[in-house]
Amino acid sequence: MIVEKTTFLSRNHSTPISCLIYLPEGEIHGVVQLVHGMCEHKERYQDFMGYLASKGMACCIHDHLGHGESVATSQDLGYFAAESGWRLLVEDTVAFCRMVRRREALANRPYFLMGHSMGSFVARLATVQLQGELTGAIYCGTSGARPEAALGRKLIGQVMRLKGPRYRSRALEQLIFGGYNQHFGTQYTGKEWLSRNLAVGRVHAQDPLCNFCFTTSAFSDLLRLNVECNTPGWFAAIDSHLPILLIAGTQDPVGQYGKGVAQVARRLRGAGSEDVTLRLYPGARHELLNELNREEVYGDILRWIFAHLASDHCTGV
Repeated sequence: MIVEKTTFLSRNHSTPISCLIYLPEGEIHGVVQLVHGMCEHKERYQDFMGYLASKGMACCIHDHLGHGESVATSQDLGYFAAESGWRLLVEDTVAFCRMVRRREALANRPYFLMGHSMGSFVARLATVQLQGELTGAIYCGTSGARPEAALGRKLIGQVMRLKGPRYRSRALEQLIFGGYNQHFGTQYTGKEWLSRNLAVGRVHAQDPLCNFCFTTSAFSDLLRLNVECNTPGWFAAIDSHLPILLIAGTQDPVGQYGKGVAQVARRLRGAGSEDVTLRLYPGARHELLNELNREEVYGDILRWIFAHLASDHCTGV
């Protein structure tokens, strides 16, 4: 396979966004664009990208603003913008999609958008802007509506007014995510909720590009993303013919242990979506691509993609 590293300019008009593109050596059947979650980076997806490329699928991913190599200094980790950073994440994802689709080798290929966790919120909002340009969408480790999100944004707003948009509060982080790990008993890293493979949590906790605290503005953006992709308007705006795959673990606290993901599937179908597949993996936690049964997950995703390669839903740009 061929691995390329490139950049494009963020929609904030100042930050270079770092990207990876994996290309198969032979025939390219289609393209999968990955959208990563909070407090991680594109290199964590290289095993999955290599797997897809080995099966004839081109694969691409970018580091969000405030993540990985899309920062000027470590002080920018966990910071998007003083306000409306959530929009920039969506706009960058859309811009990267269109940049990739302009490449001669990838033009007019079936194109799938796949987002994980916070990246699933971003991908869900980007899906609406990419109507007619996607063959299918995959949302991994997503969440339904969280009633506490509105209250959380009010609290964060108060802290931000006092301390500023770049202020970092471990207490605020604990308030938002502290309960995630309590379900899993003995705690060694505080990241056991990510995967049953405990090595994943250890590596995550030791990785400086993962183990950082979001700024107050970024926490507000995170909750805003969840709110925006669970409005009635979002469900109504999704093209009813677009194939959608929802995958999550039944022990994933982000998806309310499967209930929130099932809620998203029901609301999509209720809004008229005709091809919605829900797959919940018993016992699996948040990061399905890093779970003990990741080979099963890889295979299920690939089979779903190949089942939809012939879709004529994607009309091009």
